[in-house]
Amino acid sequence: MPGIIYGADPDDWYDDGEADYGPPGDLPPPPHGSGDDDPPGPHPRKLTVGTIQLAALLLQQGNYRGVVAKRIGISVSTWGRWIGLARKYPRSLYGLFADAVTASEAAFEANAVEAIRQAGTVDVAHMEWLLERKFPQRWGRFRGESGELKRQIREQAKELAELKATLAEIESLQGVASGVDSGDTSPPE
Repeated sequence: MPGIIYGADPDDWYDDGEADYGPPGDLPPPPHGSGDDDPPGPHPRKLTVGTIQLAALLLQQGNYRGVVAKRIGISVSTWGRWIGLARKYPRSLYGLFADAVTASEAAFEANAVEAIRQAGTVDVAHMEWLLERKFPQRWGRFRGESGELKRQIREQAKELAELKATLAEIESLQGVASGVDSGDTSPPE
């Protein structure tokens, strides 16, 4: 499958225009080929530029990582392992995969926020919904109740501490009284 042509140096890579990689700029060319930063051993058969592009597309559509993993034919643990290997080998296909995941999720979020913002120009309820979630302390439905609940919890914690102290004092006095009742004349410890 023609597509990205790899040279010895990453600066020499170019796209021959034969493969459909989606809109320009969606994915950078895979920084794979120099061998300098590739993990040892054979490369995974399932991690290809095509797999990365499919994962990116599905994430840009708003799918969860677990759903995308299943769709591209890997387990969630394999997904996590590939992300981990990207940290160790950032200039490999693993690095390209992790970068595509991050960029695709950011693109989906930005597009979703823009869609909500646009809907807010027609119906302000959409914008109120977005503000409640983005800034819950200022716009959330329970913004006043949160502070009140925290105050009540502090008061109840103080009352509980006082009750524990009183209970400990009562138990101490009961111990002294039981010693006196039993005829023990030794002084309390």
